Amino acid sequence: MEKSILNLHGLLRLALLFLLFVNIIRIIFPTFKNYKREELNWGRWLLLIAGANFVTVVYLYLYGKYGFMTLKYQGYLRTDLLQIAYLRFWLIEYPTLMLLSSVLIVVAFRIIRKKNLGLTKYKKACFLYIAAFLIIIIEMPWKFRNTELTIITPTAMNAN
Repeated sequence: MEKSILNLHGLLRLALLFLLFVNIIRIIFPTFKNYKREELNWGRWLLLIAGANFVTVVYLYLYGKYGFMTLKYQGYLRTDLLQIAYLRFWLIEYPTLMLLSSVLIVVAFRIIRKKNLGLTKYKKACFLYIAAFLIIIIEMPWKFRNTELTIITPTAMNAN
């Protein structure tokens, strides 16, 4: 089940990047008549995907093999979190940046929903969308980052 949730998280993250890119392009180059209604529809989809992605991140953080259970199974202390690079990435940086990107998307959607702000609200929302897009790109576990973790499962520990 964890592998399927991890795959779902990867798909949701790609959908989130796609929708962020589409929303950024739609704000920069408005080519339609009913700007407010169309932007709210795309914003709602983005908000829905961001919420679902954040729920999968929380589940993987609490119960995933790169999550909080790593400390329990590997025997790490909480003082090791900041000293070991992959623990710091998976247990501190990744969930924090995902939370920050989700908050930026929610704030941008709330700005777009407001009335009587004119075109400045779209500029603010575009800035927040770009920031969320860059945060998601930065937080992805790329191959050049040292984020690999050798996992010892409880069954492997009991076999010895």
